Amino acid sequence: MSQLRTRARRCLAGRLDREMSWLSAIRSRPVLASPVREVERQQELVTALTQRARRCLSAGLDRASDDVSHVRARLIALSPAATLRRGYAIVQHGDASVVRSAAEVAPDEALTVRFADDQLAVTAARPPRAETPGAGASTGPAS
Repeated sequence: MSQLRTRARRCLAGRLDREMSWLSAIRSRPVLASPVREVERQQELVTALTQRARRCLSAGLDRASDDVSHVRARLIALSPAATLRRGYAIVQHGDASVVRSAAEVAPDEALTVRFADDQLAVTAARPPRAETPGAGASTGPAS
């Protein structure tokens, strides 16, 4: 019986030593040595990622704003109103369709000429016949 007690004590002492070693090893880990430090480290990581996300979002919004500004400038430059402000005019038939060529216009047809600020009602006339070079035209000084 005494042998059994001795064996049990040695077994129990060995087990306690192993458990104490394990517990010391766990306590010496940085996370358990200073648990607040691990929380602070994670907080710093979250803060850094948040700042990075804000910078990326801000840069993306700046690029998108520039893109919108460029598209807006192109739309303004290409708009019919901008073309009219540069001195061009739009000629329309009575049904408001655009005249694209003189051949589309009938003699004495009522047309509208649109300018940037106003419009003008006109009547189409036959264009003067173009003279062919050399047919009745004088090329030298008049005598």
